[in-house]
Amino acid sequence: MPRVTETGTSKKRQIAWQLVAAWIVWALALAWYLLRGLVDLLISPCAQLWYDGSGYGEPAWQWAPPGVSCTYFAEGSESAITLVTYPSWGPVVMGLLLLAFPIAATRRRA
Repeated sequence: MPRVTETGTSKKRQIAWQLVAAWIVWALALAWYLLRGLVDLLISPCAQLWYDGSGYGEPAWQWAPPGVSCTYFAEGSESAITLVTYPSWGPVVMGLLLLAFPIAATRRRA
């Protein structure tokens, strides 16, 4: 029985749909990344620690890795530091990957 091969037009159409799907996934990932970053920065950069009872951290911006670090002080004392949280490199890596996709796609076409 002979194998039926796809015509050039249907193969091009399939590749076009795959490309559209890839760009849709990229746009959704970018939107999620930006919205999550805005929520983290604007709404609650330093959440209340569950074991501290009442301590909200004092936010401070840092550049490497970029983000908000939170300093939590011991209850009743402004000089004793309880905990300092730092942002991770994860969002930076995710942002670089989101930038790499359109660059790779435009270089592939050229």
